[in-house]
Amino acid sequence: MTCPKGRAYKRAVKIRLGKHFSRAKMETEKTRGWGLYDAIRAYGEENFRAEVLEIVRGKEQAFAREAFLINEQKFALNTKKKK
Repeated sequence: MTCPKGRAYKRAVKIRLGKHFSRAKMETEKTRGWGLYDAIRAYGEENFRAEVLEIVRGKEQAFAREAFLINEQKFALNTKKKK
């Protein structure tokens, strides 16, 4: 990741990953069945890392871009398992 304000983006990514780790620890009905949380519980936090793929301005654009990338790449860990 290279950008003039790199520290701010790194911090945001660390915070988001930390939230995922916290949610994975709190196995509840809400987190059970999500591939990412199940994998964090199974393999441990130390086996996961986050990296910035691209920088998008604005929440709406960021959520839209994230949805596009998830659909395009078929990231299975970012979806809830169907019953």
